[in-house]
Amino acid sequence: MVWKIVKMTINSIEGARRIGGRKAAAGFLWIFLLMEAFGFFVETRGDFASGMRSFMERQRDWVFIGLVVVMLGTVFLLGRAAGRQILVDERNHLLVALTNTLFTLLVSVGYVWVVGYFLRFYVDSWASLIVLLALICGCIWMIAVRGIKRASPR
Repeated sequence: MVWKIVKMTINSIEGARRIGGRKAAAGFLWIFLLMEAFGFFVETRGDFASGMRSFMERQRDWVFIGLVVVMLGTVFLLGRAAGRQILVDERNHLLVALTNTLFTLLVSVGYVWVVGYFLRFYVDSWASLIVLLALICGCIWMIAVRGIKRASPR
């Protein structure tokens, strides 16, 4: 009987982690697609052909691709932890979102700083970059914790 209770607890923890990872990745995907659509809209500015070419050239930037991969990995791993914290440990979902936003922001800014140092490129305004990344990370985590809070392990 004791083994059955322990086994059920382990399954619920894994279920919570799975839900957290899925919801966080889905939140990242929604915000990424929204930002890409917004970037495409701003880039075209009435001249669709030139704007489309410019937008596609911007998509080949390795620093941007690396940042997206680093953010996706960070959000997914922190999402698994957030699923456990919210569903199993019953922590406040807004506090979990705030702490994960700060961790994701720290990792993202650290990535840009390290890559910028080694590739020797200059960021014009660190404040603008940090504010933009903070807004993006905050939106990702608000969507993620909302989905985690609504979900229940099966």
